[in-house]
Amino acid sequence: MLQELRSPGDATDSLSREGAVDRELLRRIVLSMPFAKSPRLSHFLRYICTEAEEGRQSGINEQRIGSAVFGRDPDYDSAIDSIVRSHASRLRLRLREYFETEGLHEPVILTVPKGSYVPRFESRVLQPLRETEEEAGDTPQVEPAQLIAAPYPQTVPFTQNDAHEDRQAAVSINNSSRWRIAFTVAATIAVALAITLGAHLWGPPHHKHHILWSDFLDPRHGHITLVEADSGLVMLQHFTHRPVTLASYISGDYLRDVASADQRPEVVSRLGSRRYTPAVDSAIYQKVSHLLPDTQESIDVRYARDLRLDDLKQGNAILLGTHESTPWVELFENSMNFTFQNDLAAGTTAIVNRHPLAKEQAIYPMLPADPDHTVYGLVAYRPNLTHTGHVLIIEGETMAGTQSASEFLLDDAHLLPFLKSIQRRDGTIPHFEVLIRSSSLGGESSRIALVAFRSEAD
Repeated sequence: MLQELRSPGDATDSLSREGAVDRELLRRIVLSMPFAKSPRLSHFLRYICTEAEEGRQSGINEQRIGSAVFGRDPDYDSAIDSIVRSHASRLRLRLREYFETEGLHEPVILTVPKGSYVPRFESRVLQPLRETEEEAGDTPQVEPAQLIAAPYPQTVPFTQNDAHEDRQAAVSINNSSRWRIAFTVAATIAVALAITLGAHLWGPPHHKHHILWSDFLDPRHGHITLVEADSGLVMLQHFTHRPVTLASYISGDYLRDVASADQRPEVVSRLGSRRYTPAVDSAIYQKVSHLLPDTQESIDVRYARDLRLDDLKQGNAILLGTHESTPWVELFENSMNFTFQNDLAAGTTAIVNRHPLAKEQAIYPMLPADPDHTVYGLVAYRPNLTHTGHVLIIEGETMAGTQSASEFLLDDAHLLPFLKSIQRRDGTIPHFEVLIRSSSLGGESSRIALVAFRSEAD
């Protein structure tokens, strides 16, 4: 008997229409592997579902989610702080993962459509077509799309069982249609195989065979902590024209003396205490997650203000931003050759090269009047504070600078030739620093170039 996918018009649109059934599905989802180790995403999902169930769909928006789920102030600036958008992207990926694995046979699926935060419950039950004996005896021609209606998600792998079921279905089709269907099924299989093969050959390299990521993700080092920059702290320093040390950041003293010639103290203090996340940091997280898909559960995203010293003593970490936005970078700068230096009063920034080699500059300035809009980024691969793991520092004084550093690190076309040039005889990679130059076009980096580097072998 032919089967068809229930049309979207028959779908359950919200919790209020099928509360008990949908609450049970929600319970299974948050207890599943994709969500069990992600309490924030589980909280996110439960919150929007509860709001929908209680009829408050119109109030499910970025501003309220940021306040209710992520502890932001009710009037925080969501245009600057992208934490809800970045977590929504992760939420959609986890939901898709659930319905591809543990929830593969769920009759109802839960999605959060892009451009909205309102959950949707939709049926994907395959219903037999009702046919009378007369209709069965005079079978009309069936379009291929009716036979190959794939359940969500659309990229379900094609298996031998699927092929067998299609062959059985084709028996009930008249001869004139059978060859059309067979050709379509064969073409579909070929396309699916081509996509799968292409993803295998040209997709992101598996970390277990990567000369950097294989060591960075060694289970002996534990989990990965990704630390997002504190943009509120940057704004505070630019108003007060005074740098904030790590000690002051940890104690909170930096919020007590916020005298500024440009703004009232209470305004500066409020800006400095708010949680703003740079958009480039969210983009880096997405790239890291794509590069390391099977370790996504072990990546713990932390705001710089929520980090603790012990977090850098165990496991591996990725620090995003300079010491100005992520003061924890200060812990590693004493052992680094390249560092960012800011003159907040003058509004200038430069890269300091502590021990210049031949043809290198001691200072790489970033000049406001530079017609080329030159920006610099820095990638540093350092041991953690107890030398039991590693820390990757991705920094730039501007978003374009940070972007250029991340592009070098996360694009093997740039990274692998460099790594192979410093690789030890035993195949391991020494700790290193790489200075990257680029141009800022509309706030984004253009073509990047390696300016200088240092490694432990130097």
